[in-house]
Parts: sequence; C-alpha cells; structure tokens
Amino acid sequence: MLERDGEVFISLDTAFSGGEVGEEDQMVYHMPHIEKLIAEYDARPPFDEKKCKEEFKEMMECSFQDQVKRLPRGIYDQIADIRVFTLGYCTREVMRQLKKQSAENTKLMDRVLK
Repeated sequence: MLERDGEVFISLDTAFSGGEVGEEDQMVYHMPHIEKLIAEYDARPPFDEKKCKEEFKEMMECSFQDQVKRLPRGIYDQIADIRVFTLGYCTREVMRQLKKQSAENTKLMDRVLK
C-alpha cells in the first residue's frame, strides 16, 4: 500500500461503465501519516524484559483482587490457585458451579428488567 501512495483510483462501476471518468469519480490514495507512524515505531526504546515482567505482575495482582470481589465465597474457596484461575483455568466442578451461578444471575436480571 505504501508503494501506491499518490496513485489515482476509480470505482469499478465507473471503470466498467465505459463512460468518461470525471474528477468526482477519482480518488487519490494518500497515506501521509503512515511514514510518521513507522518512524515512531522504529524509534521506540528496546524491549525491557524487567519492566514487562513488573507490569504483568501488577496487572495480574489487580486481576486477582477483582476475582476475589466478583466470585461467590463458596466458589472462591474451592479454587486451589487464584493465579491459575485468573489465567483462565479451573476444574470442571468449578466451571459447572460458575455456569450455574451465571444462569441464576441471568434469571435474576431478567426478572429485574421485567
């Protein structure tokens, strides 16, 4: 697409109609901002593994706290490792209970909405 910057395009309808192509039928393809975006991307600092690990740890800790607030106590107590649960893994039994809880919540919301 960068190689086509500045080219003139016309719609297929206009091209196949056989009529004369007017200025209103032409579209000039421009990507003026892309060069700036590429330069900014190329100028970014090198990957910082330590910083990335710290940010991931902070993000996961927030997720752990959110899970504690959101989960019913009975289900939370059955989870062996909240870190693994936060990554999206749980036992079949916990998943069954979560689905049951979700169905109950949906019924309650439907009643409230009616």
